[in-house]
Amino acid sequence: MSSKENAEKWIQEDILNNYNADYRVHIVRVNKKIVKFVQNACIRNSIVFRNHTLFERLSDNEKNKFKFNL
Repeated sequence: MSSKENAEKWIQEDILNNYNADYRVHIVRVNKKIVKFVQNACIRNSIVFRNHTLFERLSDNEKNKFKFNL
């Protein structure tokens, strides 16, 4: 995802086309430059973006929101 266009394509193909409005958690590894492409593509497509890095961690409460019972 080295560009705005690639991030938009990933959002469209891997999330919107596969899950409609029933989105799943998607984890993507990016660097500081590329994260902005993904974050902005999520915003443009009304998808919640959560950053979880060494310096910007999700709280336990935020992580628990992603867990579900099988």
